[in-house]
Amino acid sequence: MSINSRIGGINKMNHDSFIKSLCEFASQLETIEATKKSPKQKDPGYNKTEKIISDMLTQNTGAHILDSGGSYGRHWQINRLIQDFRDLPRIRYNNGEYFIKSLFHLLNDYLEFDPKIQNKLNRFGNREKYKKENWDNVLDDFLESLDAENIVNGYTYNEETITDQDFIYYSFDLCDESYMIIRTHNGFDARGGFSDPKCFKVNEYDDLFLDLSSISGSCKCGYSDSNDAGYYWDSDFNQDHKFPKSWIYSQRKNAYYCKNCKMEVNFS
Repeated sequence: MSINSRIGGINKMNHDSFIKSLCEFASQLETIEATKKSPKQKDPGYNKTEKIISDMLTQNTGAHILDSGGSYGRHWQINRLIQDFRDLPRIRYNNGEYFIKSLFHLLNDYLEFDPKIQNKLNRFGNREKYKKENWDNVLDDFLESLDAENIVNGYTYNEETITDQDFIYYSFDLCDESYMIIRTHNGFDARGGFSDPKCFKVNEYDDLFLDLSSISGSCKCGYSDSNDAGYYWDSDFNQDHKFPKSWIYSQRKNAYYCKNCKMEVNFS
């Protein structure tokens, strides 16, 4: 075949498909390189639920040349640097600018892995009909097949939360029990990079979602709490709905102190 013939063949190709193929190939190479740089940590002795949550948070969801993740910007890469999620502080202070809650601790507090529902989902998703379907379509049909009730799904990225990572959720009731199917967002850009779905029983459903966006602190002077990710605060000693002016952040000690009672502020 002559060079002109080859060029003619390329010109006849769908331009978008050609560009897409190049991007996919480059992204595969990027994923291989990112995987080499970010090996998974050994299991430090998690229980079953802790192990499942840890596996979700560290699942390699790939890399894309356009995802802005860089070398270590994707959640799954950052999480693979953590030797034991149980050692993470429940609440972190980002240089005193805002609060961040550990998603690992929050999920572990309210969820219990359910292997029976998980096995049903795995078998359902492996049906020939669903092997090439995206998980959104599979999960919709799966919950219909269970005759699940009170189904609610969402993405915490679109809600006011203070967790260090977002997740897609499907909550539902089955046989008078509350359940959730969760996919953590492990990528960089919010639209892609989600873990495989895992199934859990839920303890105190309402409290879980309240905890996603609420925080409270106290010292000898009193308390102050927020239910909307820290925008407005209710206090028994501060009436302007702002964060207490007497609570000062110490960057050296990475903690808040009350300048009036001289006590460290305890947050939960």
